[in-house]
Amino acid sequence: MLQKLLTTALITASLLSSAGLAEDDQRTKEKNLNYLIVSSQWEVGITANYAWEGRDTDPLDNALGLGLRGAYRFLDAWSLVAEYDYWSGVDGGLNKGDTDIHRFLLNLNADLWPEKRHTPFVLGGIGYEKYPDLQNTTHENGAITNFGFGYRYKFTKNISMLGEARWRQNFDHSDDDGAIFTVGLNYHFTKEDEADEEKRLREQQR
Repeated sequence: MLQKLLTTALITASLLSSAGLAEDDQRTKEKNLNYLIVSSQWEVGITANYAWEGRDTDPLDNALGLGLRGAYRFLDAWSLVAEYDYWSGVDGGLNKGDTDIHRFLLNLNADLWPEKRHTPFVLGGIGYEKYPDLQNTTHENGAITNFGFGYRYKFTKNISMLGEARWRQNFDHSDDDGAIFTVGLNYHFTKEDEADEEKRLREQQR
């Protein structure tokens, strides 16, 4: 009887120990993943954009566009983001026809919790809008600014998805102001060697 009790106790202890080790291993993987993402300096991505301005006369009201973005993270929570957005065949206003719009932006992003999988952030920057078909629109080329907030979810060390809500303001034409909503997919170039070195140093300190 005593032998059975001891055997049962040993099996139970072994199972609990295995569960604890598995949980610790998962936490270690999570920490390493977070480190890899934070340490990644470069990222590229594609975006889909929706513009709302509440004015039927504005070429960007209820318009859809596509974009490309590249980012450089110079601190854990701070990054510079360059963006190019393309809007095709939008209404030029006042029955003038359709026009394309090219938008170039340079934003500064600040992550609130860069070490987490779920990362809200704020952003702001300046840019330039170009209308190649000026004869088809009431609007003009000019400088713009934008500011807003976003949310990023990190699927893996290399892949993340983001959503943004921004307010766009034209320096020359206040009637061009409006909201831009964005969803995007990013690829992170992680610094594997530095992450492995960090892991090795942590293990030495245990």
